[in-house]
Formats: sequence, structure tokens, C-alpha cells
Amino acid sequence: MERRSAMPSSRCAISMPTPRAWGASPMTTTTAGTRPVSSWSGAAPTARSRPSDDRARPPSPEAGIPVITFLEFILTGAIAGTVYGLTALPMSLVHSTTHAVDSAVGGYVVVAGFIAATIGGIVGSIAAIIAATGLSLLSYGLYILLRRRGPVNPITYVLLTFGLLTVLESFILWWRGPDGIVRSLFSGEIQVAGMSVSPQALVNLLVGAAVVGSLLFVIYRTPAGLWLRASASNVKGANLAGLAVDRLWASVFIVQGAVAGLAGVLLLNTAGMSYQSAAHLTLMAIAAAMIFGFRGPTTAFCGGLVLGVVESVAIGYVSGAIATALPFIIILAALMIGSRNVAVRA
Repeated sequence: MERRSAMPSSRCAISMPTPRAWGASPMTTTTAGTRPVSSWSGAAPTARSRPSDDRARPPSPEAGIPVITFLEFILTGAIAGTVYGLTALPMSLVHSTTHAVDSAVGGYVVVAGFIAATIGGIVGSIAAIIAATGLSLLSYGLYILLRRRGPVNPITYVLLTFGLLTVLESFILWWRGPDGIVRSLFSGEIQVAGMSVSPQALVNLLVGAAVVGSLLFVIYRTPAGLWLRASASNVKGANLAGLAVDRLWASVFIVQGAVAGLAGVLLLNTAGMSYQSAAHLTLMAIAAAMIFGFRGPTTAFCGGLVLGVVESVAIGYVSGAIATALPFIIILAALMIGSRNVAVRA
């Protein structure tokens, strides 16, 4: 059973679970099931809460053993980073194949999460993945329409899918309202080296590792992966060789939707979401992919892990405002460094 909760409309950032119960839902866990969130941070408001920062702030570095606290920040960030990585991975896969960026991927994640919460159970999770896959195929349909008019300008496709992202956000707002939602499947934590670890944290990490491993196997150990790499490197050559490039690329968008839907289910059970989360997730995915220069899905996933850890440490040791601006800082730095590298190569 799930309940909705009021979320501030001025913030679209994903909340970070507190390190003492890292990977857990930002709720008081007493019994399994969905619990109401009192704020976008997922933490109950206290007298020390600041109106200007609704993000959940982990315990101060001075609390407890410094080494354990720092490790908790890292592990907390790794859990959020898994979701970022699973959002960036399919985006990078599409970019590696079509040389275009689908900026609506965050919308697929959030729509999947809300569908999973509405239906519930295994059926809800399956329906969420199917819905996200359908939306990704819709994005591919838009890409095909652009291709029929001539060579696709990557900026045109980015703007087009950003429009799709806006439509998805508006749909969620109309469908479920401005309230956020979160669900918890586990009622307890596991003690590991003095740290409280939610089973959901282990689920996130295992799912992320399984997705990356499966994708690498398909790309580098199967004929389909060989055909896909051939179509990505030389479209005309692949067509002359008799490869169905359109079908191969459609399969890439199917994978993108399925992985995004899976990320939505994990995010629902980890930190929750609101309709505003879509744009934030897209920005985090772009930043995660740009950390290592859009070199492929594996590096994009690793970039998501790095981004999650840096964000968690920034919240704990600096401020939530810095963590909120982190994806913009990374994107700006990557663009500046990339432009410099292009000039050097020229």
C-alpha cells in the first residue's frame, strides 16, 4: 500500500537517505509497506530544519566515529549513484549508437515509478518497465521522423526529447498531483561493521551490477552485439552488409526503456520521487555520462556512482546547496574541458 505526501514545489532534487540507515527509505521503518513522506527530503521536520533547504542532511561529520561516518556517506552515495548510473547507462548506450542524447530518460524513470506505486506488487513493477519501454520507443519514433527528413542534428533531437520530458512531467502532475511518493519493501536493517544497512541497498547494488554485466556480455560476446557495434560505427556499411539498422537501433531504445523502468522501481523503493524528479534525473544522467566523456554505458554507470558519492559527501561536509548545483558544475566543467581538447586536436 502506498501513500502520497506533500512535497515542496521549489525543489526537484532527489533526497538522500541518512547514512545511519543508508539505502533505506527516508521513513521511520516499523512495518513493511509504503509510508508517508513529510517533506521532499524524506525526513520529518524538526526544530533544526531550515526552510531554505528541504534536502535531508546526514548527521554531521563530528557525530560518531569519523571513519565510520565517512564510510556511511560513501555508501549512502553509492546507493543513490546506482539509480543515477542506471539512468545514465541507457542514455549513453543510445548516444553510442545513434550519436544523439535522449533527454526524456528521466521522465521514463519517474513514470515507471508512479505506475509501480499505483498498481503495486510484481505486476506493478512489470507494468512500469513495459510503460517505460513504450515511452522510449515513442522517442525512437520521433528520431525516425527526423531521420526521414535528412541527417539528424543532435541538438534538434535533444530539444525534441526535452519537450517530451516536459509533457511527461505535466502528465504526472495532472495524474497524481504535486505530492511525492515513496515505498519501502523492508522493515529492518542489517548491521555491517557498525553501520546500519538496508536490504534495499544491497538490492540496488546487485541489480546495478547484474544490468551492467548482462549488457557487457551482450555487446561484446554475442552476434547481436557485434552487429550493433558495426551499425554504430558505420551506418552505410552496415546497411550494405544487409544488417537491419533500424531494428538494431529500435532494440537499443527498448533496452533504454527497460533499464529506465527498472531504475524507476528502485528509486521508488529507495528515496521516492515527485513529478519534478524527471528533469533532475535527466540532468544527473547527463552529468554522470559526461564525467568520463560519454565513452560508453559502462563508464556512464561508473560516473553515476561517482556522482552519487560526491553528492552525499557534499551534503554531509559542505551544504545541500552545493549538492544541488553539482550536476550543473560537472556539465559546465566537462563542456569547457571538452572544448579545450577539441581545440588541441585541431
